[in-house]
Amino acid sequence: MENLKSLSWRSVAILLALFFCAHVSALQSTATSTATARPSGGWRVALNIGREPFTTMPNTWAASGARFPLVMKCNFTDDGKVGSISGDVRFTGRDGEVITPVQSGTWSLSNNRDLSFTLVFPERIERNGVAVGPCTIICEGLLYSKKDLGALDQDFYQVRSVTDQANAEVKEATRRREAPKKWNFETNLWEKRYKKESIASNIANKLKLFLAEKDEQTQSTKRPNPLVLSIESGEFPGIDCEVFIGKGGKLKMKGGLLSSDCVIGTWGAEPINDNAASYYRPSY
Repeated sequence: MENLKSLSWRSVAILLALFFCAHVSALQSTATSTATARPSGGWRVALNIGREPFTTMPNTWAASGARFPLVMKCNFTDDGKVGSISGDVRFTGRDGEVITPVQSGTWSLSNNRDLSFTLVFPERIERNGVAVGPCTIICEGLLYSKKDLGALDQDFYQVRSVTDQANAEVKEATRRREAPKKWNFETNLWEKRYKKESIASNIANKLKLFLAEKDEQTQSTKRPNPLVLSIESGEFPGIDCEVFIGKGGKLKMKGGLLSSDCVIGTWGAEPINDNAASYYRPSY
């Protein structure tokens, strides 16, 4: 009887150990499959279609001033292609959900910053008097890699250090010039504490500060305001670090009755992740 009890406890222990190992293996397998399923280079592209200042679109197009937002998940691939992951775009119309196909296009990156890509809308879609298609849409905007932003920051800090030095020299000259007089017990007179600097020296210090401030301002304009970049960074083909994509890029339409590219709105993008759509500011 004791042997049976001992055998029973051993069996239970073995079964528990096997169950634990199987559970851990299943968790690891799930984590691996989830990581593999995560799209690489995927971006949530948001189009904000509507009339823009100085547009060449007909006066009757989007005359009400309404906007037509469209959001689609797109993949950018190493071979220069870009397309909707699902092959379509979806939005809510008057009669419910509308699903329309989107054909793949191409993307290009020049100067390591100027991003441009196309997508093809083979069918006409319309909402609130804003119609698009059949046409090719062209998205033009800016892309900044983290390394690029870091280099711009370093250049700015270097220029700003020159400004700080020039500003310190001007302040020191002013302090010496305006310093209170000291009493000379030998001459029984109040005398200046420091030797008077020449007018040329004062002018040179102020000119140096002026030029340094101009250089700092110029360098500052090269750095993008974080508010005009995507909230988060993501992967992009051909770049060995994560990137940010600028908001408010130019959105153009070509095709149909149009003989040239016409500006029809703006666009922006965020990397595909698990965040809810409401997490992102509607400022594209």
